[in-house]
Amino acid sequence: MYEGNNPILDYEQVEEKLKQIVSSSDLITQHPDLATTKFGLPIHYYTIGHGNKEIVITGGTHGSEIVTVDFVLKLMEELTKKEGKFKDVNLDEYTFHIIPLLNPEGYLISTSAARKLIPRNMPAKEAEEICRQYYLAYRQDDRDTIERRKQGIEPDRTSIKRYQEMFKDIDYTCIPEQYKELRERVKEIYERYPDLPKGSIINWSANGDGIDIQSNSVHNKNIIEKVQANEHAFGTLRHENIDQAHPGPIGCPYIPEEGFKSTIETQVITNLLESLHQKGTLVGYENFHSSGGLVYQRPCRNGNGVEISEDMYWERIVNNIFEAISYASKTYKNAADKEHSQYRVLKGGGVPSSTNDVFRMKYPADLLIELSGMGGNPIGPYGDLEGNYNNIINSNIEAYASFLKNYSIINIVSEAAQNLFIRIMNEHNETADESLKEEYIQKVYEIAEVLMEEVFEYIDEEKKQELIELMNSGFFSEEISERYKKH
Repeated sequence: MYEGNNPILDYEQVEEKLKQIVSSSDLITQHPDLATTKFGLPIHYYTIGHGNKEIVITGGTHGSEIVTVDFVLKLMEELTKKEGKFKDVNLDEYTFHIIPLLNPEGYLISTSAARKLIPRNMPAKEAEEICRQYYLAYRQDDRDTIERRKQGIEPDRTSIKRYQEMFKDIDYTCIPEQYKELRERVKEIYERYPDLPKGSIINWSANGDGIDIQSNSVHNKNIIEKVQANEHAFGTLRHENIDQAHPGPIGCPYIPEEGFKSTIETQVITNLLESLHQKGTLVGYENFHSSGGLVYQRPCRNGNGVEISEDMYWERIVNNIFEAISYASKTYKNAADKEHSQYRVLKGGGVPSSTNDVFRMKYPADLLIELSGMGGNPIGPYGDLEGNYNNIINSNIEAYASFLKNYSIINIVSEAAQNLFIRIMNEHNETADESLKEEYIQKVYEIAEVLMEEVFEYIDEEKKQELIELMNSGFFSEEISERYKKH
């Protein structure tokens, strides 16, 4: 049971927490900040380990997804403990590149709004109830939108939503005065775009300029074309009253008057990933988001100006599905029923539009992990501290520890499977028709899921070497061939 003050951290508390983590361990290195944002906030950068298998970890891409920062801070603490779940991780083998807060401006805005209803010293149970009411309002807003759609009623673009109603009296003045330029910019955005609903500041995912880091991609053609045509680009569900075609809390890819530009935040993560990839040492990118309790892993199809080779596409398909299954196998939304509450692995794929869509095409083992089984950014995930928040932190620490422990063997398995899947695909000319390719990908997923169950049996019984010997003997390829024929 939670005692004392609530666990929600505002921007200054995150800064203090990071100082504590760095000072408490000699295993973590704080590097010069990767950049300073437009409105003067540092993008901090840390590494743990010094091996040539390099993994990038980010939290806080969306300012309102504050639980992601909680998790990355906890992960940093656990990785630097001499004992615990990560004690067997070889830091001569791995280097973890960690950006705990990629979008500090958005985080500061969102948590400043939250602080107006939930001050630092508010008891945890009292805060939990406010967060629960927010989550329920958020969920009902979604249900209302879906019901209107079913009845053929036009979306309600003018009324404020239930979750916004809770924060309707909170505006840019929630931002502390020491962040004067940021405060003035948010004020300017709301004055310039009066269609932005009252209370929407609580869900501020964008940076201080009102630009969404994930949407800030030249390949986001759907919204970019609407912006260029002076059309609306309203959000979905509880965001249906927020126009993404201009700066605001969510979704906007760029400032229309300035033309498309990559934000500082977008440049920072792009440059880091690309530099490690060019070195040939990047083995994974885990970027943590907030709502859904699921894992995005699949590369998109070529399109929107992004093209990769057929072989690379299949390499990403197979590698990512094995990695995602490995990670998701140890997650849970319900500690009392771990087996039946694991995170879902998403299997669909469209054409790339967001920054991370592009990253999943270009870089290996790119997993976007939605941490919370409860929606309602930013405070909804805190609406059930024991049943949801604890499970977010604990299950994903367990999942990440298991993921690292089994990383090498899972990579060997995926490489063995990859070559055979590509050969089978070529033999059957599945690439000739997109619908057939999609059908084939689903078969790959089905087989991968079954095979991973067997792989886990070997791992759980400490028979990794036996598994490797079976693969080297060709048995594994025969198994895949047989399963393909059955499917």
